[in-house]
Amino acid sequence: SPFKKGIESLEKRKEEHEEKIKIYSGKDDTLVDYWKGEIKGFEEEIAKKFGKLKRNLKKKN
Repeated sequence: SPFKKGIESLEKRKEEHEEKIKIYSGKDDTLVDYWKGEIKGFEEEIAKKFGKLKRNLKKKN
């Protein structure tokens, strides 16, 4: 489903940002803070998409 693909894509981007944070932590706080903000946005979007996915599944049953 498009929601599932969207969730998987956001989770992948979140993981990539987490890796960057590990690499740049203590070296570039501005970038780390930016990526942490992006991760928070990804998590909010994942939660929204997951909610829609659950609602759609309930409608089908």
